[in-house]
Amino acid sequence: MNDLLVACLSAHGGLVTAVEAYSCGYTNVSLHRLVASGDLFRARSGCFVDGRLLTDASPETRHALKARAVSRGYRQPHAISHVSALMVHGLPLLNFTADAVYLTLTEPGFPRTLSGLRVHPELPDSVARRRGGSSVVHPALAVVQSAALVGVTAGVAAADAALHAGQVTRDDLEIALRVARLGPGRRDA
Repeated sequence: MNDLLVACLSAHGGLVTAVEAYSCGYTNVSLHRLVASGDLFRARSGCFVDGRLLTDASPETRHALKARAVSRGYRQPHAISHVSALMVHGLPLLNFTADAVYLTLTEPGFPRTLSGLRVHPELPDSVARRRGGSSVVHPALAVVQSAALVGVTAGVAAADAALHAGQVTRDDLEIALRVARLGPGRRDA
């Protein structure tokens, strides 16, 4: 990697978009070589993570980095959400392997399901917080969204950890339950 790309990765917490890499003198071919060598990890088309950060990283840390990388490259206003937000907040996720990154729109837009990406309908921008340079839903909202998605056991474990760490209060969880769009998982949440 050249010095410009190393500096760019450093400035963005180990994340870089293809456009940023191009401005550092890279091409599609040279980016492909960096991915093949393990210097970069392709989180999604046009979104990369510094491969050095993934050495010996836990699955939760890997997913959090992948979610932050995908978020940097996603164009519609959004926040990292659901189980992806749990991992960014450092909260546990039981009985579920996050194989997709979850985002929630924060302005009108089009929810979608793509390979490795789930984009959920709009919630107010006020539910998002900045964490590590990314927009992430409040931990209480991440807990109730995850409970609706994964089930009661996972929701209780995440809620207990968030309460114990002081990241949320019981009132925060109750408000999140009222605000969240949870669909068929509302009962579990």
